Amino acid sequence: MTIRSIQIAVLAAMVATGAAMLLYDALLPIPAASAGPVPATSADDCDYAEAPRSRATGFTVTGPDQLLIRVRVPLNHDPRRAYPLLVVYPPAGYDRFAAERFYGVTESATSKGWIVAYSDARPLSLHAVKLQAGVADAVAHSFCIARNRIAALGHSDGGALAQGTAALVPSRFKPRAIFASAAGIARHDLDNQGCLAGISVMIAHNRRDERFPDFGREAAAYWGSCGGCREFDAAELDGDRCRPFSGCAENVQVIYCDVSTLHQEFPPLRAQALEFLSTVTLKTKDGHE
Repeated sequence: MTIRSIQIAVLAAMVATGAAMLLYDALLPIPAASAGPVPATSADDCDYAEAPRSRATGFTVTGPDQLLIRVRVPLNHDPRRAYPLLVVYPPAGYDRFAAERFYGVTESATSKGWIVAYSDARPLSLHAVKLQAGVADAVAHSFCIARNRIAALGHSDGGALAQGTAALVPSRFKPRAIFASAAGIARHDLDNQGCLAGISVMIAHNRRDERFPDFGREAAAYWGSCGGCREFDAAELDGDRCRPFSGCAENVQVIYCDVSTLHQEFPPLRAQALEFLSTVTLKTKDGHE
């Protein structure tokens, strides 16, 4: 066998191994959990769904422009009931499977009764934001979703989408709560959308993030202003700490967290983020103010 043929054989083996690993990685199941006290409401709240699904651990829904969305439901999911929806937006370059692994919230979120949706990333642009704004709408065509119990979560580009799509989501699926970390969305970008009142937001950002310096503090100030909160100087935070804004309008919470994790790392705030989203979104029996 010649050196050239050996190189070709090795390359072919590497490609085959890589493809197999990618396939295995994509299919590797992440546990869903049975919901505890299921915060689902009557199916009368999901007349939008065309054909609610049966109990399962995962589905793929096609959104606008063939955007693929992975949907995860509690193991004891009842298609006759309306569930809260957590839309999880991907970091740049992540497909729905990689995003689910990166965030690591499926089991905890489904145990709280959430239906969770993970979308594929598209290169960030206004067109991509409009596509991602349709995730909740696409999921609600196939699953029974409580319209007043929508939340969004994202990191980096996903964090920018979680905030940026709020102005573009159809009003019936507007998120009540958002968690965003290391987001590349500036104050002026948010200001251009006008004031999105009535949304509770938890922002986490490393003040030394060289890619998006101070973006988190600026975004938190925007949400605090829209929520009627009294602003505080986030520079006062010392070390990894979270601090809520005070004096916010009724049913609005804004929290800023200073973290030390690198830009590419999701901060160790999964439990706090889900608790925040759950407290805000599920705090009343029927999901209304």
